[in-house]
Amino acid sequence: MSFLERVRRLHSSYCACVDNEDFDGLVSLFAPDAEINYGPTMKAQGSKSIDRLFRALRTSCEATSHHTTNTTADPSSLSGMTYVMAWHKFADAPDLVVWGRYLDEFVTKDDELLVSKRTLLVHGSTRPMPFNSLPRIMLK
Repeated sequence: MSFLERVRRLHSSYCACVDNEDFDGLVSLFAPDAEINYGPTMKAQGSKSIDRLFRALRTSCEATSHHTTNTTADPSSLSGMTYVMAWHKFADAPDLVVWGRYLDEFVTKDDELLVSKRTLLVHGSTRPMPFNSLPRIMLK
């Protein structure tokens, strides 16, 4: 299986685990010392911290639906970029839809591909949230 296909499968597993509240499965997709940076107040490093972050983020929602596409992957640097669209339904707040991209670094352990570092850059969202914004270049 190609590196690109392995990255795509990892993202499909990630989406399913988040949406199904499978926190053990979700954490297993990350290296034990992995770093996550979704925004100034949404950072984690290490399995326990990542577990706490996802439980807090996911359990604040009644439902989610995550979708990834447009994946690029570089086997020589073990890195990749994947676009993401994620819908979040809240009980006491308007729905939130986020459009962005994951910038990932990977490691392999026992021939299994794991995320070692993930940064989320957000293109836009349906309401303000403390995400990392995608830098924009203004054309003159």
